[in-house]
Amino acid sequence: MKLIIKMPKIARVITVVILSIIAFLSLVVFGVRAYFMAPINDYYLASAKEFKIPGLGDNFVPQGFAYDANQNRYLISGYFSNKTASAVYFVDGTSGQAKQVRLAYKDGSPMKRHSGGVAFYSDFVYVAGSSANCVYVYSYSAMLAVNDGQKVNALGEFSLVNPEDENDYITASALSIDGNRLVINEFHYEPNYSLLDSHEMTTKAGDKHGGYAIAFYFSQNEEFGLSKTPVCAYTIRDKVQGMAFHDGKIYCSTSYSLANSVIYEYDRTKMKEESKIKLLGKEISLYAIDSSIFTKSYTLPPMAEGIVFKDNKLLTMSEFACNKYILGKFTSAKWCYATDLKLL
Repeated sequence: MKLIIKMPKIARVITVVILSIIAFLSLVVFGVRAYFMAPINDYYLASAKEFKIPGLGDNFVPQGFAYDANQNRYLISGYFSNKTASAVYFVDGTSGQAKQVRLAYKDGSPMKRHSGGVAFYSDFVYVAGSSANCVYVYSYSAMLAVNDGQKVNALGEFSLVNPEDENDYITASALSIDGNRLVINEFHYEPNYSLLDSHEMTTKAGDKHGGYAIAFYFSQNEEFGLSKTPVCAYTIRDKVQGMAFHDGKIYCSTSYSLANSVIYEYDRTKMKEESKIKLLGKEISLYAIDSSIFTKSYTLPPMAEGIVFKDNKLLTMSEFACNKYILGKFTSAKWCYATDLKLL
């Protein structure tokens, strides 16, 4: 004789509800992954996971990205969506282990800025000051010396404002390194991200641009390791979140909201002077990073930020999987990928 044990009705209902919720959530995850990942499958096939982006579950929103090849170390700058002090993460290129350093102003008060770009030279670490129109400068060795989660005060600010004309300035949205130069670029996208009208132009090729990138020489003899006189400027397209200079090419990382990111590639060997302009009180050459030297574009997942090259592969920082934007958590956006562009 078989013993039949019947589950109480309420238990059966609860079980069905739980299983239905699990099935629904599974469909949501599958749908999100399919929507964001399937159309750019070629990107994933050409890419490998380099390291897990730190801080994504702790309200960190990654922005700037730099690579110290001598130490095999990554630097990632960004802000926190819960309004605490901004930070730079140092990630070991071998182990993937990360250390967080919180940022403070020179007076010791917490810096709660966008911190959209990071770069380094000698014993200096540079962090983009966005609407403060400056670059904040820190001691690299001091940042390495503190414990995880501790703060470091800025050494000072590298101003991007003409001291004789407060309406002549650069908004520092992102930073990149071009050999012996620091390149500081603006981010323009109307109507929410307007810049000076004087930075808007139509290039000789007919491209409409709304922002500049400006280059300064690194110098051991100058305060903060930077010459105060700009070398040259570039006029750049909208939505540039970061730039990279590699093997005779210029790369612009562009993104906004949930649309796929696009990396634009340009042949700098064909770049010619567009004109002379007066910027930060100096007359300098202006070059156009536009369709006249465009070579190729690459489609990436949403919310790409800073970019760097390592071993001839493009590494892309992303904010898509942070707590602020949730949806990216259902994709593989928690990883920084290294992409072989020759495969795309």
